[in-house]
Amino acid sequence: MSQPLTQIGFFDFEELHFEVYEGQGGHLPGEIVLIDYRNKIAFTGDIYINIRELSLPQAEYNQYAPILMTSVDTDPKLCYEERKAILQRLGVGNWRIFGAHGFIKNYSVNA
Repeated sequence: MSQPLTQIGFFDFEELHFEVYEGQGGHLPGEIVLIDYRNKIAFTGDIYINIRELSLPQAEYNQYAPILMTSVDTDPKLCYEERKAILQRLGVGNWRIFGAHGFIKNYSVNA
């Protein structure tokens, strides 16, 4: 298998400078991740979600996912590898991870 995430470019928005990564399709083909190393912010889409802090309606809906489909991911094992790759790319410090569901995930990486 090739790398779970491939850097495909950069995206600047005002003071934010993101490295853009494309996943291999663990959740869905065309998925991207944006990481700003200076501001310690990551936008992960559905590859990484904050399950522990879903809103009540999101948590209730998630109870039906196993019934409605076999998985919310196209390839669950690959999506797991993509999540690991995201976390491995984050440097030392206090990060804010914005997934597609749930609230902001505060994540600390120690030296």
